[in-house]
Amino acid sequence: MYKRGIRVNNNIDSKDDSDQKLCAGQIMNARIYNEVAVNVDDLWDKIDLLNKIIQSLMKCVNRKTCLQKENFNLLQTTASALARQVRNSIVKVDDTRQELEKITLALREKRVLTHSILEKSTVSVHEIDNDGNGLVSFK
Repeated sequence: MYKRGIRVNNNIDSKDDSDQKLCAGQIMNARIYNEVAVNVDDLWDKIDLLNKIIQSLMKCVNRKTCLQKENFNLLQTTASALARQVRNSIVKVDDTRQELEKITLALREKRVLTHSILEKSTVSVHEIDNDGNGLVSFK
């Protein structure tokens, strides 16, 4: 007859032997069960630790993603502001250039008019620059 995987004889001597074997088997099973239970508990602890690590990494990734989005938004805002400033500066430079062209044209017209008046004059006139050098002399 078999009992829990151990062959048991009907005589008394073999019963004591089988009880000892059964006891030894139970002890072994208990040890294995305890080791498995300990291993399962260790595994659950490791799973909990890994879950915490995963959560921490995900939070870190989320923070970095948020920072990247903020940096990109800041870059985009700065680029828009700089583009607007460049456009305004170009308009100002163009307006200034046009004003300078008008002034230069007016000066040329005044110079031509002055020269024509001086050429027709009967009085001698000399133009002198800031260094005291004579530039043009009219009679």
